[in-house]
Amino acid sequence: MASARGEVLALFRSLLRTRKQCFAGDSEMLAASAKQIRDEFEGHRNVGAGEELDKLVTKAREAVEFMKVNIVQAKLNERGNYDETVIARSRILPYLDLFLNVS
Repeated sequence: MASARGEVLALFRSLLRTRKQCFAGDSEMLAASAKQIRDEFEGHRNVGAGEELDKLVTKAREAVEFMKVNIVQAKLNERGNYDETVIARSRILPYLDLFLNVS
């Protein structure tokens, strides 16, 4: 059980670190994503070892990968265009929720 706990804590820290990279400079998204991550982990605090825990661990790994691959910051350039594609804030948090919740 100690190794499962360690893996879950490592994933928790990984999600928090990844969100810092994804939302650097955006205090609103940093706060909202940290709250959501903490709330999701707290809501599953009493899940024991087994299939449900395995699903949650898989979803957390997928959330880290999703954030690393799909969330891009963009800046408005002098021509009035964005240099990179932006994912709207309203579309990011539901994806995190999808990956962290098990139905």
